[in-house]
Amino acid sequence: MLLPVFYGMLTKLFSHDSTSIVEIVIFVTLFELVYSVGLGAIGHTLTMYQWSVRNKWVRWGFFITAGGPYHLMHHSNRPEHQAVNLGFCPLYFWDIVFGTFVKPTEETPNTGLTNDPDVYMNPVRLIYSGFGEMYMELKCNKGFKDRLNILFGSSHFTPPIRVIYHTKVQPPASKADVLEPGAPRLQGA
Repeated sequence: MLLPVFYGMLTKLFSHDSTSIVEIVIFVTLFELVYSVGLGAIGHTLTMYQWSVRNKWVRWGFFITAGGPYHLMHHSNRPEHQAVNLGFCPLYFWDIVFGTFVKPTEETPNTGLTNDPDVYMNPVRLIYSGFGEMYMELKCNKGFKDRLNILFGSSHFTPPIRVIYHTKVQPPASKADVLEPGAPRLQGA
């Protein structure tokens, strides 16, 4: 859907007409704004979920644009829906290729984090929690293979000492579970 626009942007990058690229950037920005406010909002709205699942034309439209109920499955808190519908591309091509595609269920899924953990409500900490976890896991795990897997391994890899950076500290089972007071919760220490 956006391929002609982006192809046009690429060809205009190499032309001498500088106003054309500005016009295309403005158009793409406005299109993304309209999409985010309009169709994108439906993908994050539970009230529209049942309607969009039952209407095959609407459901097909969302499948083509990678949004709506398909995107809401990505936000489901069910363990079987973790790491699904990740790719934001038409027809969920990469999700189908890599086996992470899930069709919307008839029942509206609950959304949020699995097992409803007590999360830090600091947006900066949440945004950078992935980097914080990697840093702390690299610091705590000394094995070369473990460090390599932390940096480049599967997202399902669990190192011997696991750091949970975005949830609040829970009372530790032992002193080995926490590095220092106020530090992230550790598993397997």
